[in-house]
Amino acid sequence: MKLFVVLIAVLVTVNGLSDELINEFKEKVQTIGIQCAEQESATDEDIQALMKHEAPVTHGGRCTIFCTMEKLNIIKSDGTIGEGDQEWLSKAKEDDSDFYEKLQSIHESCKETVEIAPDKCDTAFNLAKCAKEAGKKAGIDVGEA
Repeated sequence: MKLFVVLIAVLVTVNGLSDELINEFKEKVQTIGIQCAEQESATDEDIQALMKHEAPVTHGGRCTIFCTMEKLNIIKSDGTIGEGDQEWLSKAKEDDSDFYEKLQSIHESCKETVEIAPDKCDTAFNLAKCAKEAGKKAGIDVGEA
């Protein structure tokens, strides 16, 4: 099934998922995010905004989102939507099938509505925004706006 992980914020407080699974994903995303922030020259302001689940200030901040999503197979190098971290998603399905189904619904919704922009960093930002909005509608705590 084509699914994607909705971004860091979605897993901050998800009812039903085990703390172990949430922490596993958060650690993975944090490690990748730090590498991507350095690689993409994200500013301190970008990093602070991302940690608050807000829009990054610079293009480097948006590219940090792309880089992180690409390493998690949420988005492909050409800017199209990927299948997500299948190993983690399999664990999530076993842990909380309702949450897994919500992820599937969010994936389908965003896949249909997010246009592939000429700049793949903008596509990643728009995908993150869509996932956050769709997550809220699905009853998933996606952090502060």
